[in-house]
Amino acid sequence: MNNCSFIGRLTKDPGIRVTAGENAVHIARFTIAVDRPRKGNDGQADYLPCKAIGAKAEFSEKYLRKGQQIGIRARAVTGSYEKDGSRVYYTEFIVEEFTFCGSRATEDGFMNIPEGTEDELPFN
Repeated sequence: MNNCSFIGRLTKDPGIRVTAGENAVHIARFTIAVDRPRKGNDGQADYLPCKAIGAKAEFSEKYLRKGQQIGIRARAVTGSYEKDGSRVYYTEFIVEEFTFCGSRATEDGFMNIPEGTEDELPFN
């Protein structure tokens, strides 16, 4: 089973691009910093490259910002490509679901999500 869960902070706003052609698809790329679960961590983190596709990418563009703490459920994808005569290997995480975890809250303790967005939220 390829199922990964992480909680971390966005290192910068998601980068969005739209594929060309008749069936254009939104793709968002971002990195989350995930603290390492060790005693005496000393602020060490792993930086995980993430990709959201379609409606999840559009949601990312609207609602995710640098420094925000989020949880993601994703699947790991590995691959490789040729660069300057050398093989480069990579791993990225394809987002299946988001969860807001951070403390960006209103005075009543709840995050301010605009009205009418319930149908476009990519999480339960």
